[in-house]
Amino acid sequence: MLGERTPGEVAYDNAVVGGLRKGLSIEKALKLAGEKYPTEALHWDEETIQDIKAHYEYLRNHEDIIAKIKHMSKTK
Repeated sequence: MLGERTPGEVAYDNAVVGGLRKGLSIEKALKLAGEKYPTEALHWDEETIQDIKAHYEYLRNHEDIIAKIKHMSKTK
């Protein structure tokens, strides 16, 4: 699923994750990313926000794991 994203979707996702890394709430991170990438912006409501939050937390954690693996492989 992640491999099928367009460059615009990747940029939007990176903006959302970047907002979360800065300590923004998911709602604020989505809003700011949507302002920068309006055609990629997700539409959410109170019923979907928790699933969206879990998705972006997963992406953030995945990036952290990949970075740690790359760091470990450089130190060997």
